[in-house]
Amino acid sequence: MPEYDTAWSAESIVVGWLREQSCPVAALGGEAAFRIAFRYPHLIPVVAGWDCAFDFHELIGRGTTLDRHFERKEQARQLTAILQIRANDPPRAIWFGCPPESENYRGHDRLHEKLAAVGVAHEFVVAEECPVGAIADFLRSGLERESRRLL
Repeated sequence: MPEYDTAWSAESIVVGWLREQSCPVAALGGEAAFRIAFRYPHLIPVVAGWDCAFDFHELIGRGTTLDRHFERKEQARQLTAILQIRANDPPRAIWFGCPPESENYRGHDRLHEKLAAVGVAHEFVVAEECPVGAIADFLRSGLERESRRLL
């Protein structure tokens, strides 16, 4: 996002849209989907992502567009998905994975460690190629379970 307006951040736009829908399904960038799902599990109870930038704060200072939005790495780190986890109220279905040689692997491993440490059920897959079929099956199954839940 070249321009960032704090009054209308991507998160506030997505969350506002989700609240207005009777049966919302959203496709977001990987790390953002997890961040919002961890903060609003009642809006996004099923989340999946492949090769997400969970450690995006490590890109601060490398000349990316993130440099315009954050003054320090720590400022960005505070907004990462990993720091949004609420052990007592997580999304009900979580799936993520990446290739073993990905530059994002450590972030995935860190998320897996944190979720395991606080007892949040999740699936973490390490594979050379994106298992599109497995992701689709996971999402379909999770959404079907959610459609049968009593509110």
